[in-house]
Amino acid sequence: MELTAQQRAAIDSAGKVIVSASAGSGKTFVMIKKLVAAIESGVDLDGVLAVTFTKKAATQMKEKLRSAIISAMADADKERRAALKLQLSKIASADISTIHSFCARLLRTYFYAVGVDGTFDIISSDDAQAREYKERAIGAMFERYYETDDENFALLLSCYRRKRGDTYLKNAILSSYEQLRINADYTALLGVADGLYTEAGFGRVIADLKADADEKYARLASEVRRFASGFSHPRPEYAKILDEMIFTLENSVGRDVFAPQPSLCVTRKPADKTDAEKEAGEEFKKFRDGVNARYKAVRGDISDMQTEKERFFKSGEVAKAFCTVLREFDAEYTAIKRDENKLDYNDLEHLTLELLSDENVREEAAGKYSCVFVDEYQDVNPVQEEIISRIGGRNVFLVGDVKQAIYGFRGSRSLFFAEKYDRFEGGDGSALRLSNNFRSSDGVISFVNTLFGRIMTAESCGFDYSVGSEMVRGGGYPEGYGSARIHVFGKDDAEAGELDVYSVEGVSAAGHTREALAVVEIVRRELSSKHYDLKSGTMVDTQAGDICILTRKRNKSAAAIVKALEDAGYSVAGAQGAAITSRPEVKQIIDILSYLDNKQQDIPLATALLSPLGGLTCDELAAVRVYCKGAGRVAYRECCRRYIRFNDNETARKLRLFREKIERLRDLAEVFSAAEIIDAILKETYLEAEYAKGGGEKLKNVRRLAAEGEGISVAALLAKLKSGYEINAPSASGSDSIKIMTMHASKGLEFPVVIIADICATFRGRDSAELPLSDVYGFAPRCFDRENMLTSETVLRKLIKERSAREEMKNELNLFYVACTRAMCNLHVLAAEAPAYNPSDTASSYSGLFDISRFNPEDIEVVEFGRGEERTALIANPDKELYDRIKTRFARQYAAAESVNLPVKSSASAILKMGEDDAVYAHALYGGEGETGTERGIAYHRFLELCDFSVKDAAGIEDELKRFASAGLISDGQRELLDAASLADILAIPIFSELEGARLYREREFLCRLPANEILPTTATDGVLLQGAIDLLADTDVGCKIIDYKYSVKSAEQLKQTYSGQLALYKKAVALITGKPAESIRTVIVNIFRKEQINL
Repeated sequence: MELTAQQRAAIDSAGKVIVSASAGSGKTFVMIKKLVAAIESGVDLDGVLAVTFTKKAATQMKEKLRSAIISAMADADKERRAALKLQLSKIASADISTIHSFCARLLRTYFYAVGVDGTFDIISSDDAQAREYKERAIGAMFERYYETDDENFALLLSCYRRKRGDTYLKNAILSSYEQLRINADYTALLGVADGLYTEAGFGRVIADLKADADEKYARLASEVRRFASGFSHPRPEYAKILDEMIFTLENSVGRDVFAPQPSLCVTRKPADKTDAEKEAGEEFKKFRDGVNARYKAVRGDISDMQTEKERFFKSGEVAKAFCTVLREFDAEYTAIKRDENKLDYNDLEHLTLELLSDENVREEAAGKYSCVFVDEYQDVNPVQEEIISRIGGRNVFLVGDVKQAIYGFRGSRSLFFAEKYDRFEGGDGSALRLSNNFRSSDGVISFVNTLFGRIMTAESCGFDYSVGSEMVRGGGYPEGYGSARIHVFGKDDAEAGELDVYSVEGVSAAGHTREALAVVEIVRRELSSKHYDLKSGTMVDTQAGDICILTRKRNKSAAAIVKALEDAGYSVAGAQGAAITSRPEVKQIIDILSYLDNKQQDIPLATALLSPLGGLTCDELAAVRVYCKGAGRVAYRECCRRYIRFNDNETARKLRLFREKIERLRDLAEVFSAAEIIDAILKETYLEAEYAKGGGEKLKNVRRLAAEGEGISVAALLAKLKSGYEINAPSASGSDSIKIMTMHASKGLEFPVVIIADICATFRGRDSAELPLSDVYGFAPRCFDRENMLTSETVLRKLIKERSAREEMKNELNLFYVACTRAMCNLHVLAAEAPAYNPSDTASSYSGLFDISRFNPEDIEVVEFGRGEERTALIANPDKELYDRIKTRFARQYAAAESVNLPVKSSASAILKMGEDDAVYAHALYGGEGETGTERGIAYHRFLELCDFSVKDAAGIEDELKRFASAGLISDGQRELLDAASLADILAIPIFSELEGARLYREREFLCRLPANEILPTTATDGVLLQGAIDLLADTDVGCKIIDYKYSVKSAEQLKQTYSGQLALYKKAVALITGKPAESIRTVIVNIFRKEQINL
């Protein structure tokens, strides 16, 4: 293979070098070439350190180096051949390994310098042994805390106790500890809280929050300007609105984060008349609403400065206590590992870092290596980066691709790569690029460049893809060869029953998702085609093993795709690394083993009975249960015993035979290993033959389970699985199986055909971290008001969570890039609906990354499923002219369209959500951000449903509470939460003194019909049913009072803003129902928490 100019420059480079290598650019090939060149120039392999991040990659690097040296020997003279032969003999023992293997070797050499035993064993931090040590550590620590009434522990327990238990707190400590240890000096990070929660610390947080806000406002202003430059509409109001938006955003830069936000624009969107105006108006509305939502999110729920400062300081008490407890856990866990002579992978890294802090050791260790090579440098975490920096000398060769940094969840920081690239480019070394892609066809390269050139920008990723990162064709494929298409397959029908009217090439669609059927059709089409083979330089038939389906997660969608493919007769292989314990065939065997181990379990018994070992049907299983009906609550195993005793039918015969088989297997399990028992189960039934069907993937999985049971008992294997131990699937081999794997698992692989599953599926979930962690600010707990059972967000949590969200978005962009660049010839991207471009860092699915306007119409295909009769699904390029005519015809407006689209019935909350310019309405009476806990709010609300409003003194209220509790009208838990003195203050609110003589209706539900144009954004006058529930309605001859209870820490102004719309609708309903004029009806909010009346 002829080297490109970029490859030659990388191989010939000297000193400190960093190479940014795009996907498919041959970075490993270049690294091997450089290694061989170094060896040929006289470098001894004993003086080379080459680090990569998986054992498989290290093994492959050694094999490739061996092949490269052998090839070099063929053309060498006698003296040079002898030198190369000597280096060839050193490959097996060469320091070409993972970072952890390197750390382990170094620690075994200098074990005395860090106080460990050099014979230590290595454990993973998430395996059964490590989990056991952590449980021992935290158990001992908690026991000590309970005995000594530890102050920090008491504080944390009061905040994180759930259902009177400490499990939630334990889990918070364990998960936070794993997050913490990816930082180089994690002990110092635990000390950050001690100096952070001061006036100066609060100022630092606010300054960072303001800097982030200014950046967001400036970015939004830029987006609006870019949109305005390309948007055309005949109505002048649109240009005015865009100018207002730009003005507001530009003037928001520099605004105090506590200052209220002005409206993004005050000019309302005009009513469009013609079809062209409406189409442009819809485009504008979608853009404006998206910008407005992001604009409001910049400030979010930040309160006034004094409130936020109080919350910040209060959360600091919890942060300090939590860090103290984490320090003690670290010491406890470390002591247990030392006693057991075990080190986990984090220990290897941190102890190596400690070792290299000794200048004598560092010089000796670094002096051994004349050259240091690091592959996949973008995946290093902070500790690994520090180790590499300390061991690297004058000749360092770092290779990676910041666009393929996908392990942020493991602590990797692509920031190190970007910063070092800039530093080397600035003169501290050499910064080079490899841009030629030798893996992918022109069609795939063009698609990837078009897609990521728009979304990988300096704002979203810290670099601009279109400047220096675009892939260049490698030249291996015929010019213009290959394709990449987006397939829109449509959402599944609401009623599953409709799915049985179509099929895909003879595969019944019943029970299959549209996505799965689309995959089957694409697979069928690819298998009937050829693809270009780079090795032979010819077109060859596409085999099943040439196709790979990539999913974001292992989920139901992936399982549905596998099922559809298997039903179509295709063999499907999962990627190595996927856990098999959730596979049906493996679960079946595990349940049988569970019943063998403990016959007092009904669920494993039922599974075993339904398996070929029992041979019963679901109807027979039900018949056995029905037989014991009326005999009280009888265990299913007892039902089986009785059925056998008193019946002599076919079902009873099966049960007797099953019992005999089980007892025989149970006897064998006393003396034989779990692996041998699994083998006996397969032989006792026809499961082995059943599992061997369809390529034998199921049988391989069961054999993989059996391999884990070698030499251990059934009970030991089950205990191992119960501890959370995961068994990886055997790697797929051969060309007889279609591959399906996660995007993460596909890293480093390539396939002629790649199908990416539904890009509309959400990849971003709700942030689940109880204590977000920043490498600058440490942990950020919530603010806990323990007296009022109130939790609040803080400005620090907002800062950390928003920055984490941006990092998450970078990782998702990178992951999607990795997925797309696995394709060699053809790439297929599936979408449930046409992608809706969302350029912000709030995108929750890959479909938001697609700007559909940048792709040619022929790149977008529609999967059509026939209706009314069985017919083959088609994926075809549309006739553009016909497509436009059909689109115009179907876009024609129906004269009564607004009436047709009206809801028959709605509620106040649903109606307010429809408001075009309203904030998102959230009718949550209790709980939620900035509001009180649910239980206390419900208790107070319940009292107001029952109480006598004329009883206002604490003693009288106390008597009422006792009466309510004894009558069972309030629960014991609610009774504990209700305070008579507080209730007396609430009933002293003026509105409750105005109820005398009024007819009171509590918790009164209503249903009435109102004209649509009075309650909805429509011109239609049809009636719409409105339903709701009024907390308290006081009716008199002269008017009514609508009283709505809230239990919230929000200010009166905030509650007015949130609930005035809801109460306005209630007012209309009451006016209609009672016949009273609207002006005689008052609406009032009673905020129970603040004990205040809010008149609307």
